[in-house]
Amino acid sequence: MQLTIEKLVYGGDGLARLINPGETCAGDAQDKPVRGKAVFVPFVLPGEQVEAHPIEEKTGFIRAALEKVLSPSSQRIAPLCPYFQRCGGCHYQHTDYTNQLAIKRQILSETLERTAKIKWEGEIHLHPSPPWGYRNRTRMKVAASPFVLGYYLHSSHDLLAVESCPISSPLINRAIAAIWELGRSGELANIAEIEFFADHTDARLMLELYDSEAGPKEAARKQDWEKLAAKLRTHLPVSAIAVFSKPSAAKKSSAGKNAGKTDSASHDLQLDYCWQPEPFVYETRLARYQVSPGSFFQTNRFLVERLMEIVCAQARGKLALDFYAGVGLFSSVLAKTFERVEAVEVAPASCNDLQKSVPRNVRLHRVTTAAYLKSTAASRNADMVVVDPPRAGLGSEAARNLAALAPARLTYVSCSSYSCNPDTHWTRCIWSTCFPRPTTSKPLCNSRGRARHERGSRSIRLLASGSARTARATTASAASTAAGGGAGLCRRNHAGLEGVASAGLVDRRRGLPPRRRRVLLPQKAPLAGPHTLSHSAGFFGRREPATCRDQRAVRRNRK
Repeated sequence: MQLTIEKLVYGGDGLARLINPGETCAGDAQDKPVRGKAVFVPFVLPGEQVEAHPIEEKTGFIRAALEKVLSPSSQRIAPLCPYFQRCGGCHYQHTDYTNQLAIKRQILSETLERTAKIKWEGEIHLHPSPPWGYRNRTRMKVAASPFVLGYYLHSSHDLLAVESCPISSPLINRAIAAIWELGRSGELANIAEIEFFADHTDARLMLELYDSEAGPKEAARKQDWEKLAAKLRTHLPVSAIAVFSKPSAAKKSSAGKNAGKTDSASHDLQLDYCWQPEPFVYETRLARYQVSPGSFFQTNRFLVERLMEIVCAQARGKLALDFYAGVGLFSSVLAKTFERVEAVEVAPASCNDLQKSVPRNVRLHRVTTAAYLKSTAASRNADMVVVDPPRAGLGSEAARNLAALAPARLTYVSCSSYSCNPDTHWTRCIWSTCFPRPTTSKPLCNSRGRARHERGSRSIRLLASGSARTARATTASAASTAAGGGAGLCRRNHAGLEGVASAGLVDRRRGLPPRRRRVLLPQKAPLAGPHTLSHSAGFFGRREPATCRDQRAVRRNRK
């Protein structure tokens, strides 16, 4: 079928529409044919005419495979990577890097409007990364006979042999070549995956091997790991080697009882072997971190420091909360400007690294973020909250509990704008509902339209980082600007919020039932000042604060 690509959507596919022959629109556009099902086609660009064939059909859409580009875009280029379109990793190498950033900016704006209900009309500033060799961490699949090291094919679980990866660092590409050499000689049996992690200088390497067999290992098997580790050390500048495997059936049964209580699945693996004569250290200009096998660290080696600067810019106060803290990437920096930092992390390896990397004024809570937010330990007096969840996001319940903290500043870092947008929607709604503006007889905006507050402003800052391989553009703001705007008198009830036109003052009448008490809420939370770095995106807003008296009154009414 022949299609015309309208635009690119989240995930990298192009969107086209089937035309229903013989049907035309009613009304003013009678001559236009009716648009049919949406068709998603990968590796295309807006405006291109392509030939494609369907590979999957659902009720509301069709997924198709590209056969031929009939009318190519002027932005199309020859991809640098020889595996592009076969490998399932990268999506945009058929266009230049400048256009890649523009595409991702458009996708972010559209995703914000569709899933977070935020119509962003301001500028999104770009902070690009070098497009090649930027990854400090790469994970690859392994097949034993015949030996294959590589990635999954696009839209498949079949393995594609890959002998180099242009977006990975030079040291990691050296390691890939060495693994191919060992694999062809039969030295890498019983390995399902290999993860490479390079340090800040791209001079030292950590290797994580994942055993293809589950359950406890015999002593002879562990001796095999020691021999393999010795061979790897002769070929590569390795500082740490670890072997993980899936837990046995008994441990799986025990772990099943605690399902849903962890923030990630990485610590569900069992460590079978570890060679690490000294701590593996990743240094930045702002802090120094210990990173052990099994711990997470940001993957763009060129933008780690920039991300830290944006998240922690102009942040200071008495208390900061860092959720999904990992090895303490943000906690270490926040500890310099806050009297106390509460770091929440549950992965054992990350917890151990965090304790050895952060200053003394950082306190670690070894619980999940959801459990912490439900507990009495959650403080409602935080000056700043940083949230850096896994790809799945927070979820509606955790987002509600997070919003109830009502910190002066909230920064959300995400590797997926698609999953963070529902969290954004919940957080903004609940924050507005629970914490109305203070009672005042003064105008809410001054003559220049900038919001005036009695105690300063609360801000929501969200950073959504893109896919580790596909999105090398991060959005963030160095400074938020308060956007003035009208406010409405709203009525809070069990069904949600219903806006009512008003003069812009809080109705303090005590005679209304708790669920129908009227409070002043902004009609829309103004957002301002997005910037984009490689590989993430951010957007910021401001929220009017509530006085302590108003907060206590709302909490009483909710009971």
